[in-house]
Amino acid sequence: GADMAAFADPAFAAEFSTLQRVEDATVNGVNVAVFETSVDYAALFSSDLLRDAIEAQLETQRDMMAEQGLDPAELEAFNADTVMGIYEAMFSSATMVSQTAIGIEDGFVYETTLMMDMDFDAAAFEAAVAELGEEEDMGPLGIPPLTIDFDFTVTQGAFGEVDEVTVPADAQLLPSELFGM
Repeated sequence: GADMAAFADPAFAAEFSTLQRVEDATVNGVNVAVFETSVDYAALFSSDLLRDAIEAQLETQRDMMAEQGLDPAELEAFNADTVMGIYEAMFSSATMVSQTAIGIEDGFVYETTLMMDMDFDAAAFEAAVAELGEEEDMGPLGIPPLTIDFDFTVTQGAFGEVDEVTVPADAQLLPSELFGM
């Protein structure tokens, strides 16, 4: 079976994401190379490796339930196909793009941007959840349509500069041992 470590493998990530250098730019007067990563959620949710990793996680949960004297059969309807269906319903319209601006001369990261857009299809999500086959009809979950438009940018600079820090007169310093140092 697969485990979650597979997600750190660049070859796996390449199956559902693209990385490309886009037009160079200037950030705070510094010439930067800009690299853009896009996620293809349809490819991710059709990945056999993801399906296997989810099934391995569910199998671990079933084993833990059995060890605790619970009935692992309660999770039988909740299998990798069901989870993938729920994820697909949640993220079918999602797009995620990140950009990283790296100094051409010094290699420092000057700017990182994350952009995510998603229209959450509540009806498709409820249909996927209904496939769990619960004995009691849960009825409509009452989840309203949701649109997420998230843009986040972090700009950095002044590398190597040290700001002077003034300790307030009434500051109480804690011994570093408290933090395991």
